[in-house]
Amino acid sequence: QDAKDPEKYILHVVASGLGLPDRDYYLQDTPEFGQIREQYVAHLAKMLVHTGVPEAQAAKKAKGILALETKIAKVHLPMVDKTYNKYTLAQLKKEAKGLDWDAFFQAAQIPAQQELIISEPSALVGIAKLTSSEPLATWKDYLRVHLVKGMASYLPAAIDAEEFAFSGTVLSGQPLVHRGDDVLHQLVRRDGQA
Repeated sequence: QDAKDPEKYILHVVASGLGLPDRDYYLQDTPEFGQIREQYVAHLAKMLVHTGVPEAQAAKKAKGILALETKIAKVHLPMVDKTYNKYTLAQLKKEAKGLDWDAFFQAAQIPAQQELIISEPSALVGIAKLTSSEPLATWKDYLRVHLVKGMASYLPAAIDAEEFAFSGTVLSGQPLVHRGDDVLHQLVRRDGQA
């Protein structure tokens, strides 16, 4: 829904691309954030190994993913600066060159949009530029690891445990949930009852 026109439904486009909670985790030079970045690289390497990447290559690829995400973090606004920005599709295509927006919306099965709300135009423009400046191999590694991270609870227990060890424990301090309880939670979320 359009926050400034409640009679209208409108697509909201949000810039993302970060595996850590926000830009500060990449850009702040503190011992705490430095330690989290080191743990994140180790986590990414383990996730890549789970997808079939040889262990000898995983650490290098993980460092490449962190470098790419750091560049993405640099084009993100601080959390307090994100705002409402209405764009036409033509404006988006003009400013965020480098991404095939028609192909993106078609692949996402989103009907053609004439207007959109962009939460962070500068980040979207910056990420679009990175698609042509960064190596394709790094983008493939990045997409591979984030697909596995996003689907971890549906994959073998070792992958789910590794994802939780970093995202749940290192970043959030949460205790590990028994896999059976997690499956029950997923069913309740899907069906509203169990």
